[in-house]
Amino acid sequence: MSPHNITEVVTSEETDDGARQSDSDKKDKSGATSATPSICPSEQQRGEKTIVDFADNDPLNPYNWKRSKKLYVVIVSMVMVMNSTIGSSIASGASAETQRYFGVQSESQMVLPVSIYLIGYVIGPLVFAPLSESYGRKPVMLSTFVVFTAFTLGTALAPTFAGLVVMRLLVGIGASTPMSVIGGIYADIYNTRKARGLVITLFMAATTWGPLIGPIVSGYVSVISWRWSYWCLLIISGATWPFFLFMPETYGPIVLKREARRQRKKTGNPNILAPIELEAFDLRNLLVVVLTRPIRMFFTEAIVLTSCLYLSAKKGSPCSGWVSWTARSDIHWIVPTLSALPFGIGFLLIFMGELNYIVDAYEVFAASAMGAASCSRSLFGVILPFAARPMYSRLGIGWACSVLGFLSLVMALIPFVFIRFGDRIRANSKFCQQLKREKEEKELRERQGRESRVNVQPVSADLEKQV
Repeated sequence: MSPHNITEVVTSEETDDGARQSDSDKKDKSGATSATPSICPSEQQRGEKTIVDFADNDPLNPYNWKRSKKLYVVIVSMVMVMNSTIGSSIASGASAETQRYFGVQSESQMVLPVSIYLIGYVIGPLVFAPLSESYGRKPVMLSTFVVFTAFTLGTALAPTFAGLVVMRLLVGIGASTPMSVIGGIYADIYNTRKARGLVITLFMAATTWGPLIGPIVSGYVSVISWRWSYWCLLIISGATWPFFLFMPETYGPIVLKREARRQRKKTGNPNILAPIELEAFDLRNLLVVVLTRPIRMFFTEAIVLTSCLYLSAKKGSPCSGWVSWTARSDIHWIVPTLSALPFGIGFLLIFMGELNYIVDAYEVFAASAMGAASCSRSLFGVILPFAARPMYSRLGIGWACSVLGFLSLVMALIPFVFIRFGDRIRANSKFCQQLKREKEEKELRERQGRESRVNVQPVSADLEKQV
């Protein structure tokens, strides 16, 4: 084995014990997969297995990468997010030109190029976020960015309005991956809360700049043709591709899997395995365990559920007492408009805090947790506009905004609950318990490895004396 890897031996007796656990038992204990991996029967009969793990200060470990390499991953991830968020708003600046070109009469239909994109944000995270925790971040990001780029080309060439709407849905599905997976990427390469907090701040900056850039670009070029809005988006995504292709895989278990594959090829020993290769990867596991993880986390994890509701309520209520009762004809328009400044600042601070909390709490499962959060936010973003017109018509601007403000006020208790009872909540979380067990097992293996290396030296010295 290479010197930068710690190896441990799993005997056939140990694998038999692991194999006797059913998938349902493992899921009940951990919420996802068992900390004791299962081995298929054919492998149990092969005797001992060598498990590849990271050594201390291992350069293969993403936590130990050079600062420049981590910074490259952070910047490329930000650019990927900006592709996604620019795509979400690029259609809004060209709506009038699109309406004239296709002869669309219904105003509600003209909302579709934007709202259908958000439906892609609802669908994508439920699939791609958990897949990135089984097959790696880059393969999932790569495949979905292909979808994003290809169907962006489709929107620029759409012959009918219906075709444009379908293409926008597919672009939205491809664009949903960065919003849910990049939090997991940052958790892969930074193991301190301070560092993760800083890069999550940069992530949030990328999510806010995109919606600002999109309408400006499309509004400027759509006077030539509405298609140029999507050509510009295609140019941006095309310029991103060279940088993205050189971004390395960041998910530690997949890095170990590739190293184990390299060692098997080098030594010819088929029993050299990575921990993730001991887990069941059949269709049943994919459908029952992997793809359901964001949904299970939403309904069974208090942190995920309350964070999703809190962020969704804040996203769907850009109103407060300020705007509620100043949006009147006898008050200058700048007064209610200025309420957007404190709201925007507060929303971003809340968003950054909640996302940081999710990433810190779930680490390797952060992508699934953020996938659930992204899905719920987008779902509210799709549904709320349909309810807004009837609500404002019945209640009026003042009381309609006040209702949303009261809802946000109730949700504001959630962060204080986390501050007061966060330790207890995490202690009752199946996913957090599994992470704690895995950390303890890893620390035990590393301690045993260090002790074994120390014990080798006296034995070698005694042999030299005897010679």
